[in-house]
Amino acid sequence: MSSNKDEFDKSQERMKDAVNQVAEELDLSYIRKLQREMHLCSAGCYEGRGALNRKQIDDCEEQCRTKYQAVVAKVDDEFSAWQDQLNRCISTCQDKQHQQFGTDFSKLSEQQRKQFSDNLAKCAGVCMDEHVKHLPKLKDRIVTFLKKSS
Repeated sequence: MSSNKDEFDKSQERMKDAVNQVAEELDLSYIRKLQREMHLCSAGCYEGRGALNRKQIDDCEEQCRTKYQAVVAKVDDEFSAWQDQLNRCISTCQDKQHQQFGTDFSKLSEQQRKQFSDNLAKCAGVCMDEHVKHLPKLKDRIVTFLKKSS
C-alpha cells in the first residue's frame, strides 16, 4: 500500500504532465503560428515602406505585436485563474488540518504530525486530480479566444 505522500507525488506529476500537455498543444497548434506572423509583420516594417521614420517603424512593430500579446495575456490569465483555484483548494485542505490539530505544529505528537501530513497530502492530491479535470475546459476557452481573434 502506498502512502499518501506517494499518492500526492503521483497527483503532482499527473498535474504537471497535464498542464505541460495543454501548454504544448496550444503552442504547437496556435501560438507558434501567431509568433511567426508577428515576426514577419515586424520584419515588414523595415522593408519596402519607403522612408519611414523611427516612430512610424516603432508604431508598425507595436501593431504587429498586438494580437500576439492579447493571446499571451489570455493564456496567462486562464492559467493564473486555474492556479489560484488550485491554491485555494489546497489552502482549504490546510485549514481543515489546522481546525483538527491546531496551528502549532511543534505541539503535536509524532503520530499527530504524521496524520496531519498524511491528511494534507491526501486532500491536496484530490485537489490536484480534480483541477486536472478542468484543463480541457481551460484549453477550450483559450482555443475559442484564438479562433475569434484570427
